[in-house]
Amino acid sequence: MKKLSILSLLFVLTFSFAAFGQNFSSDWQKVPTDFEGDDFNAVYHALLSSPVLKEKSEFETTADYQKRISETSKIILGGNKSIANDFIFVYRPKSDSYEMREASQYDADKQVLNVNIKMHPVSATNPFNNSKTKNYFAVRSKDIAFDAESEYQASNAYGAVRTVTKNGGTNYSIAFNNYDDFKELKKRVYPAVINVPISLSSDKAMAVKNNLAFLYFGKLVSPFYTINTLNVKPTISRPKETHLRDLILTADVSEVWIFNNLTGEILAKIKPKSNAKK
Repeated sequence: MKKLSILSLLFVLTFSFAAFGQNFSSDWQKVPTDFEGDDFNAVYHALLSSPVLKEKSEFETTADYQKRISETSKIILGGNKSIANDFIFVYRPKSDSYEMREASQYDADKQVLNVNIKMHPVSATNPFNNSKTKNYFAVRSKDIAFDAESEYQASNAYGAVRTVTKNGGTNYSIAFNNYDDFKELKKRVYPAVINVPISLSSDKAMAVKNNLAFLYFGKLVSPFYTINTLNVKPTISRPKETHLRDLILTADVSEVWIFNNLTGEILAKIKPKSNAKK
């Protein structure tokens, strides 16, 4: 049996770890088909319920407040993982979803599959100071969970009556704190996208086009979590009431993987400029 070199041992210790009980290694050539990464909901709600990530209370001394802030890195988010650990979020869109249909375009002449990971603008407020807000670009990390649709009767001040349809849903997003470090980001188009051209034969591109999946690897950073909402009131001309929630985790993303959801084959790995040479 060959002995591991010191460098190899450090690599294993540094880049092989568990995502809520599932082993992960950054040198994988394939993503296991059953690998789910970290549980977005579990992480988000652990942050939401943490007594550490709150504004200073009027009944809290400055010393106690500073002590509480200093314990941020000790927050446990599930299993044995703390907020200071690396996290992996895996998004496997449904093959017939809008997200998948819009995710790529094949150029038969150049034999290139252009993958576009859509990003949407979000804002997040510092949990320690609600007056501080920062803007980000975010990617979806799970399919939207739609609420059950319902109807009710409503009228306006003039007595006009309409049947109003009420709907909504929850989106799950990862906001890139370091989005400007990704040279693949095209933010002057709408929607903004991370554009990754992948050289593939037409047969292989046809096989993977509707089976793309994405892995996001990095560390959570302040403000760690937030929620953006969109509420649309019904009108006589548009009798629909809509309530959308976007649950957001903020992170310094160190790698983005694009892989075949059916086989696990990794098609591309991209890194921010700060990590590109590592």
